[in-house]
Parts: sequence; structure tokens; C-alpha cells
Amino acid sequence: MKHKTETSTDSLLQDGVVLSTILASGIGCAIFGLFVTLSESNASVKQALTIMNSVGPLSGKVVFSFSLWIVVWVILHINMKNKQLNHQKIYKLSFFFILLGLLGTFPPFYQAVAELFTQ
Repeated sequence: MKHKTETSTDSLLQDGVVLSTILASGIGCAIFGLFVTLSESNASVKQALTIMNSVGPLSGKVVFSFSLWIVVWVILHINMKNKQLNHQKIYKLSFFFILLGLLGTFPPFYQAVAELFTQ
């Protein structure tokens, strides 16, 4: 009796849904860092991001970052859902975006950016 070994792509786990979530979370971090840097380096952006006066520009940073993150997640999910992807590339790219987000929320960084805009 012969045993059939399946090696077709149909039998492979298609992990695009999971990896799209991981990548979207990294991009969401980068988006938040971008909003922090922009609001701290430009007074008009800071004012525009103030949705609630009691919270200040943080309200807009969170609302707009979250909204864009959802849009990015949906787009990535639709484009990646039926694909077998390279885990290492997605992890590295996500880590890069997370680092960008952290950099954007680091006070010496956004203060240096603010100085560039004021000169």
C-alpha cells in the first residue's frame, strides 16, 4: 500500500492573516510615532490633533492613529489572507516599524525635529 505524501501548496498553512496582523501592528506603532513627532514639532498640527481640550493633542494622536491602523490592517488582511509568506521578513519589517514608532515618541528625537522646523 502506497502512502501519498502531500507536498502541494494546498496543504501548506496559509498564514497571511496572522502575519498581516503582526505587520499592521508594527505599522500602527510607526503611525503613532509619526503623529507624536508631528504634533510636538508643529503648533498647527498640535492644535489640529486636539479633539478634546481636556485631553489635548493626545486625543487626536490616538484617534487618528487607531483609525489609520484599522485601515492598514484591513488592506493588509485582504491582500495577504491567502498567501504563504516569509515569517522572518514580516517579523523584521514589523520590528523596524515598532522601532520607528518608539523613536517618534522619544522626546530627544521629536525635540530635535522641532528644532529643524523652527530654524
